Amino acid sequence: MIKPRFVAKIGKGALVFNNPDAVSAYLRGFKVGQEIDVIISKRSKPRTTQQNAYLWAVVYPITAKETGHTCLELHEAMKAMFLPPTFVELNGKRVRIPSSTKLLSVAEESEFLERVIAEFSSMGIIIPPAESITL
Repeated sequence: MIKPRFVAKIGKGALVFNNPDAVSAYLRGFKVGQEIDVIISKRSKPRTTQQNAYLWAVVYPITAKETGHTCLELHEAMKAMFLPPTFVELNGKRVRIPSSTKLLSVAEESEFLERVIAEFSSMGIIIPPAESITL
C-alpha cells in the first residue's frame, strides 16, 4: 500500500519538514492519544523518468483513446483511487488535495503503475508491458 510521504531534513536533534503544514493537517486526521507508527529512513530514489514516460506516453494515451477521457482526467482519477490524500491547512480549514506521483519512489511508482494497469485491464484495455516499449 502506498503511504503518505513527508520529506524532511535532519536539524539539530529534530526533523525539519519541507511542508510542515501538510504534516500537521495529516496528523489532525488521527484521534488525540492514538498510537501511530513513525518510520524514518534515508530518502529513497525517486521514480525514474522511464516510469513516468511509460505512464504518460503509453498507459494513459491508450486508455484515453479507448475511453474518451483525457490523459489528465485519467491521471487525476487514478491518483484519487490509489494514492492517499494529502491535507493542507487553508484559512483555518483542513482541505483535502490529491496526492502527487512526483514524490513516489521507484518501488511506489511501480506499485502505482501495476494498480493503474490492472484497473484499465479490468475495463478490457490492454496495455503493453513496459519492457516491450522503446521510449
